[in-house]
Amino acid sequence: MIKQLFERFIRKQELPEVKRELPPIMLPPDKHFTIPQPKKLDHANWSDIIKDDCIRLFVGEELGFGAARKVYSMVGHPDLVLKIEFTQETFQNVSEWQLWNELQFTEYGKWLAPCRRISPCGCVLIQERTEPLPDIYALTHVPDWLGDLKEENFGLIGSRLVCHNYALHGVIHQFKHAAARTHR
Repeated sequence: MIKQLFERFIRKQELPEVKRELPPIMLPPDKHFTIPQPKKLDHANWSDIIKDDCIRLFVGEELGFGAARKVYSMVGHPDLVLKIEFTQETFQNVSEWQLWNELQFTEYGKWLAPCRRISPCGCVLIQERTEPLPDIYALTHVPDWLGDLKEENFGLIGSRLVCHNYALHGVIHQFKHAAARTHR
């Protein structure tokens, strides 16, 4: 019975398939992004078995981890990943979500792996999955505002080089330096 309820819920909440050859699905620049309100669920009395089962419907294999987050494949959507933030007050998912929403329609958006959705509290971020860089790939001409320029923070979407870990970007730092230079 519960499985059938979840299957119906999943069908209603199913993410659209993203075709690689098409540009990512985006809202026009004049539309503001809103975080969907959480569904009213009486989950306080759910057992750990039910909660774990819900998680297993979406969370696939662990692909990587960092100081604040773990990255998982997304069951049923091989072109997407789930970034789950497990430390408090780092807000790395929120940082990536905000930067993506600010830059996606600018010339700088091409450097970022597109974010698709974020949970209401920011603990879970859905982002387009990148393919690892080939061994012969050299990171040259990468903008330094991306911050953490380690090779493992970059990947390919099609043939396009993108950064998939840009939570610790240097945009604000560079803006402060530029503003200080103009006010001298």
